[in-house]
Amino acid sequence: DPAAGRGRSDSSEFEPFEFSIVSPLADEIIVNTAYRLDVEVDIDSELPNGAEIVYRVDGEEKLVSRDTSVTLEGIERGPHEVSAEIRLRNGQVIGVAEPVGFFMRQNSALYNRPG
Repeated sequence: DPAAGRGRSDSSEFEPFEFSIVSPLADEIIVNTAYRLDVEVDIDSELPNGAEIVYRVDGEEKLVSRDTSVTLEGIERGPHEVSAEIRLRNGQVIGVAEPVGFFMRQNSALYNRPG
């Protein structure tokens, strides 16, 4: 079955990893005060030895970890896109998650004026 991804001319020893970003949700509005973003990915199988997840916001690498649930720091308010890939120590990318767009809002007493 060619749809199963077999018969590729890829010389890689690893099957491409299927994984996705499950948090934040697409177009989610995140309200927080500490410029932090909780990100969670769902991976079908265990990461191979030496593989790590690279977390990016707006294309900028923010964190490299083997954890599937992380907190990214320094996320300013406004629209952003979070993305993730699984990368081996040699730099080979073996899985890419669909990017997710979200909107970060910062609560502040200055902006909570009645009226």
